[in-house]
Amino acid sequence: MEIIHLVAGFTRHLSKHLEGTPDDGGLLQSVRPAQEDFKRAIRATAPDFRAHPRRATIKRSARVSYGESEEEEEEEEVQESIPLPTFLSNEEVVGKLDGQNPIYIDEVMRRADKAITRELPDHYPFVITKEYIEEVIAGWDVPARNLFDAMQRILSVQVKEIIVQHFSKFSQGGLLHNITVVINEYIKQCSNITLQRISWLLDIEKKPRTLNTHYYSDYRDKFLAYYRGCRQANEHGSLIAKLQRYQPNYKAVIQTSTSDFSKSVSKILSGLNEIQISSVKATDLPKLLPSDPFDPALHIMASVRAYFQVAYKRFADNLPMAIDHELILGLHQDRGLEKVLLKGLGVTGPDGHQRCKEFLQEPPHLVTRRDELQKKLERLDSAKKELLDLWL
Repeated sequence: MEIIHLVAGFTRHLSKHLEGTPDDGGLLQSVRPAQEDFKRAIRATAPDFRAHPRRATIKRSARVSYGESEEEEEEEEVQESIPLPTFLSNEEVVGKLDGQNPIYIDEVMRRADKAITRELPDHYPFVITKEYIEEVIAGWDVPARNLFDAMQRILSVQVKEIIVQHFSKFSQGGLLHNITVVINEYIKQCSNITLQRISWLLDIEKKPRTLNTHYYSDYRDKFLAYYRGCRQANEHGSLIAKLQRYQPNYKAVIQTSTSDFSKSVSKILSGLNEIQISSVKATDLPKLLPSDPFDPALHIMASVRAYFQVAYKRFADNLPMAIDHELILGLHQDRGLEKVLLKGLGVTGPDGHQRCKEFLQEPPHLVTRRDELQKKLERLDSAKKELLDLWL
């Protein structure tokens, strides 16, 4: 039947479009900006840990006159942007954290201290790390659903264009309308399944876990070194800067032109060599500084931030793939759309022939125009025959 051929041609065209075409306006090209926005939104939820305590507030004084002068003080929290770690430069844009939601090291330390129950003094519950991770993951719900909405909207628009392209001339008999209704309902069914998959992925991410141990450990060590470096720069910045500028000079003790600091460093390194502790550089000396009382907080911060790197990349890949699999590719999987269309149109049932006839009705003006052309053709044929008879 003609309608079956029309539906088959439509589904072949749509399947090719859903799989992807090299055109600028193709479906996959159209959804890519939304996917990039989603990735940036997820990356922006990275916890903004600061390796220093919350700054003292700035007090601003302003005089207001109500008959008598009186002074009011306003407090404003100091928030500064800080550079992102340079070791992230090969995988994402390195700029500055905006400082809108900073988490200071003293806040992490207080939270960890409050969570201690029966642990030993040098052990802190994992629940603190878990809570920070869960707070980050909670911010992924909105970007995920925004991506779904954007991809569904683009899909619906492009599917409608293909429907019109194939069935616009059959609007009189209701075929265009019925095709549109059936496909919209099928997209809705696929959308509901997709939303279930999104919720499932979000639920999985709420339980911190990874088998990518090497990747996680590598980032944890890098972030721990980064946060410790920030701590040392805040607490002993001038000392570390001097040690980094130090140039070895074995005659520093007797050279009057050498600074007292360089002489002292040379004496320390020389003394270490005398007791057979060799290969020590000036930049290694900060390791002799007293232990940092905030060191447990540094470990928590490094663990949370490292896990974020693992989890966000995993989620930024998995969620768009899930939407693509369930919503876009799901439309033509196992010829599902073609089966739904034939069933929804009712053209394979007992009264299928009559329904096909009704669907294929043409607009009255086309019928009238075709009749007129048919009559003209008949008159031309008749005239041609008469001319041939006269000639013979």
